[in-house]
Amino acid sequence: MKDNNYHDFELSISPHLKLRVLDFSLRCSREDVVIVKILALISGEWREIGKTSVSILEDDIAYWNDIEIDSKRLRGKGIGSTTVTYILSYLRKNRIKQVTGEISNVDDVDKVRRFWIKNGFKVVACDKPEGHMVAKIYRDF
Repeated sequence: MKDNNYHDFELSISPHLKLRVLDFSLRCSREDVVIVKILALISGEWREIGKTSVSILEDDIAYWNDIEIDSKRLRGKGIGSTTVTYILSYLRKNRIKQVTGEISNVDDVDKVRRFWIKNGFKVVACDKPEGHMVAKIYRDF
């Protein structure tokens, strides 16, 4: 992913949903971070309804930091899964070979576990939970 080109773009998913991808590679002193704002057309105006971010740990490994949909009424409508699908495609195109992450005990663990499994990730429970982490997620390409 490390080159001299920025990868900022907006991606229309449907007439009422789009993603704004902001790739901060080479822009800051911290690790490479891809931030995705999830936008929905509400009352004729594009509004941010959620976000997600992925850190690039090495040239071919990424770490999924989080994914949030702000409104409970918007959850369960496929917005998160659609976002994951497009971000995984983006990462594959940029030669990422594995994506990892964590599930914390502050989440609805069963619901979150099902979400990641549905999206092609393997979920491995921690034998001895460390801090807030109760499970790890990963997906190879």
